[in-house]
Amino acid sequence: MNQKPKVLVIDEDPRTGRTIKNFLILHKFDVCYAGNGTLGLQRVLEFKPDIILCEINMEPIDGIEIYNVVKESMGETQTSFIAMSRQFELKDIRKYMNMGMDDFIARPVVLDDLLRSIYNRLSKIRKLRNICLNEFNVLFNLSKDGVFLLDNFEITDANQAFLNMLDLNKEDLNNYSIENFFSRESIPAIKEAIQYCSNGSGNRSIENISIQTKNGLMKEASFQVGTCENSAVHQVMIGIVALHATEKATFDIEQSIAEVLIMLKRENIRTSASAVKRITEVLKHQNSNSAVPDCELFSKRENEVLNLSMEGMPTKLIADKLSLSDRTVEKYRSKLMEKTGSNNIIEVIHYALRNKLINL
Repeated sequence: MNQKPKVLVIDEDPRTGRTIKNFLILHKFDVCYAGNGTLGLQRVLEFKPDIILCEINMEPIDGIEIYNVVKESMGETQTSFIAMSRQFELKDIRKYMNMGMDDFIARPVVLDDLLRSIYNRLSKIRKLRNICLNEFNVLFNLSKDGVFLLDNFEITDANQAFLNMLDLNKEDLNNYSIENFFSRESIPAIKEAIQYCSNGSGNRSIENISIQTKNGLMKEASFQVGTCENSAVHQVMIGIVALHATEKATFDIEQSIAEVLIMLKRENIRTSASAVKRITEVLKHQNSNSAVPDCELFSKRENEVLNLSMEGMPTKLIADKLSLSDRTVEKYRSKLMEKTGSNNIIEVIHYALRNKLINL
């Protein structure tokens, strides 16, 4: 952790509470002390500690009630709970363990034992948070919807899907405010939703908003904002933008067209404006989300050569991947052209797409 670990001490005995607080401050902890259960509950929500050290036997709010609030509101990756009591019987320890408490310190407190327990708890928290952070990063990067992190009204990070939607580069995030990402009409509702979430009132969704690309193009979408549960950092707000169905189709087509043009360039084939238009028309009628099996018109090897050609691979790379000679790959390409009445591999691809024989 880059910041000092935060410890909340809840104890009705002010002498013990202050002794523990001063001891932990000497060991570089950020420490908050609450002298009763009511104040302790308030500090739990305000201070958001990593470790809670709590006396069990308090009135009118005891340590068990505080633990239940912590468990419901913060989660196991957020906060570790260490119970204190003058006497722990075996049945009590079993009861608290079944509830999920992390450790138990008998009073009078031995400070070195307490410090050892806290370090052990922090080690566990780090591991759990790292696991959670890795899972979050995977979902963040693989999501097909636009996902971004918020600090109040500033977007601090965004996944590739969000950048693609708006035709942005990662560096653009530093130069744009939230007003640049959404239409003027959508901004008030989006800011209200972010403020609502920031105040701890819950998640908010908006069915219809407009996002604005770098070039000023508007796309219709839905918007959701919420806090990331079990995050490696407290109170991370996440925004999610999902394009409406028609916008998703347009986006996929545009991406497919771009991929085909890149493939043409790699093959050193010049493409006229009319050819680009024909490719675009084919792709607009192509259902890019449906899985299409290998075409029975072509042999297994011919299908392999065709699919690799569509990935933009030149003859030599196809030959290496399939363990064939360059000349053999060219023979398979000739067969593909012969079967489809095409003059080159691009026309083969055009034919296959038009007849839905392959999937881009």
